[in-house]
Amino acid sequence: MKYLVEISELYDLQIKPYFGQPKGSDFTEIKALENEMAAKFPLAYTEFLLWMGRDKNGVFSGSNYWIDCVLSNNNYLPELLAENQIDYQLPKSYVTFFMHQGYIAAWFELPFLSENPECLFFSEGQGFSSHQKYSSFTEFILNEMKNHTKHIHKLNKKRKWWNLWQGDKWMP
Repeated sequence: MKYLVEISELYDLQIKPYFGQPKGSDFTEIKALENEMAAKFPLAYTEFLLWMGRDKNGVFSGSNYWIDCVLSNNNYLPELLAENQIDYQLPKSYVTFFMHQGYIAAWFELPFLSENPECLFFSEGQGFSSHQKYSSFTEFILNEMKNHTKHIHKLNKKRKWWNLWQGDKWMP
């Protein structure tokens, strides 16, 4: 994982003990989505999908990061921006790789200019400006991962009780 080294190290140290190994997509799924979108994905995003593209019950549960959410995320992004009266012209082609409960989104343009492309981010109530740019896809993912590690112990307490209630083994 050329682009995800720092992210995977953070995951292994601070998140994996609670959520285990993430579940990734496979090349066939990625190629099918690229074909459906008539685009090629940047390497950083492809690496992410291979590593974590189907990890719906993992650290990012509750948000739509997953390979099977991209098309619906893409369809909803223009509506989200319009509903919030955001005067921003979306590019002809883009990947909305992140959507959270219909009020937060992150995306990058296609065709990409870099294998680790700049990303744009929008959250209702925060407006939209050039300050909501991330210099790269991995910067955004690393930031999200760090934010999640801040709350990992609270999440783990809830998860322990859920697992115990479900009859599963007690987690560390």
